[in-house]
This record gives sequence, structure tokens and C-alpha cells, in this order.
Amino acid sequence: MASLRRAKVLANYRPTGQNPPARDRRYAKLSPESVYALLEKAGRMRVHGATNNTLSARALLELMSEGPWQCRATAHEGGHPNDPDPDPYLHFNIRILRQERTYHVRCHEHRLGGVVVFQVTFQGA
Repeated sequence: MASLRRAKVLANYRPTGQNPPARDRRYAKLSPESVYALLEKAGRMRVHGATNNTLSARALLELMSEGPWQCRATAHEGGHPNDPDPDPYLHFNIRILRQERTYHVRCHEHRLGGVVVFQVTFQGA
């Protein structure tokens, strides 16, 4: 089942072309395979937060397997300069195109390098 979901998620990826030049990035651009691996690993862990604007990493993977999605930003803190409600946590953004909704995949930076997902949030209804 997981290998079928992985194949669907990767097949549904759509590039954005909106990432900053490599020299301006603090973190490496996340490939679709990296995004899947981070969410799949988080799906086996207890994910923090049970509010009405959170969902599990596994639920986000299911949404990503059902239709086109984009990784709208690599791991970063804050948001766009004019963002009225920036996310202070280290996160990357997943956009589910059919929903027109962006999910913030919140992470902790691992002391040995890399990131670990701890929560998935979204804005509005």
C-alpha cells in the first residue's frame, strides 16, 4: 500500500519554478522524493497538535496521492516580506492544487543536519 501511495504522490508532483537561486537558500531545495520521505517518516511518529487547523502527515500524503501538488517553498522560517501572518517555525509549504490550499509542514532542524517533521498546519476553512 505504501509503495502504491508513494508512486501516486511522486506522479502528482508539479514543479513551481518559484524557488530562489541556490546561493540565496539557507536549506537545499526539497525534491518530491525528499518531501515524501519526510512525511512518510513523520506518519510513523506521534505528530504534535490536535487542533482544527492541523492534520497528520499521513493525511497530507493521502491528499498528495489524490491529485496535483507542489512544494511551494523549501524549508524556511517566516514568510514573504508582506505576509501579514508569517509562520515563525521552520517549515516548507505544500500546495494541493485542486483544493487551492497551502499546508505548512513544520519541522525541527536535527542537530546532525536535516529536518524532522513535527506538525502539518493550514490556514482558513
